[in-house]
Amino acid sequence: LTMFIGLPATAGLILVRQPLTAVLFERGQFTAADTQRVAIILIGYAAAVWAYSMTHVITRAFYALKDARTPLRVSVAMVFFNLTLNLILVWHIGAAGLAWSTAISAIAQTIILLIAIRRYVPQPVDSAVWLSWTKSLIVTAIMIVCIVLLPKNGGAGFQLMTMVTTGTFVYVVGAVLLRFEELHWLLRR
Repeated sequence: LTMFIGLPATAGLILVRQPLTAVLFERGQFTAADTQRVAIILIGYAAAVWAYSMTHVITRAFYALKDARTPLRVSVAMVFFNLTLNLILVWHIGAAGLAWSTAISAIAQTIILLIAIRRYVPQPVDSAVWLSWTKSLIVTAIMIVCIVLLPKNGGAGFQLMTMVTTGTFVYVVGAVLLRFEELHWLLRR
């Protein structure tokens, strides 16, 4: 479910970064150049939306198994890893380096936790999960293509509305056509 929601959210945020930033902030002393800088930083943070979500789920699995130490140790290690990446990347790509450091650390934390939980669950990602992730990736790719092909006319608000509406429509239709179980889980709630 985290990939079902997280992958299109990651792609969507990256795709709408420019009009979203313009709609939210571009007025007064916040210029189009500022919008461009913030949009570039947003790419870094958005790249790991799926990982931020998945880390919470995996951490809860450790807690359910009465192992709070493993996620704590990994988390502390990731703080130092993130700090190191911050110091390296900020000199090369500026403020966007902070965003990319956070994203890379989140992805690393997710991978490490998935490997570590194999101590308790031999196959935490089984064939059904891989199939679901693959279907999410396919529908997200189709969504990306549809959004990229949209004409770029109108103001930032219109572009944002068009992109979000198109992306949501394409992803939901794809989920229905591919019979995503996750869609039914969400609708049942």
